[in-house]
Amino acid sequence: ETLSDGDLVCLDISKASNGDKMSYIKKLKTDAGETAVAIGVADQAATSVGDQVRVVIKGFKAGANIATGAAVGERFVGTSTAGRGDVLVNSSTLPALGYVVTTASANAADVIIIKQV
Repeated sequence: ETLSDGDLVCLDISKASNGDKMSYIKKLKTDAGETAVAIGVADQAATSVGDQVRVVIKGFKAGANIATGAAVGERFVGTSTAGRGDVLVNSSTLPALGYVVTTASANAADVIIIKQV
């Protein structure tokens, strides 16, 4: 799976080996259990399966994949669009992944990521 710099990511718990489940990532996609557990935002692109990728798990990340229109100060979560975040709505059962710090334009915003437990 290719990843773009700024994609929201999760651990790849579909891997057979328990050790691999903690070593590989995929694009976050909240409509499937195996891709719904967010860990952070990719800090570089990956073009091949197995590429090493830096992931921001807490703190600032410029240019995260956040749906256009998300406003400064809004909390964000993953969505059913692979790798994309959007504003947390009150009815959501997902934990916030972070806060938007620049208004999202062209599906990109600067964010502050909250470390997930």
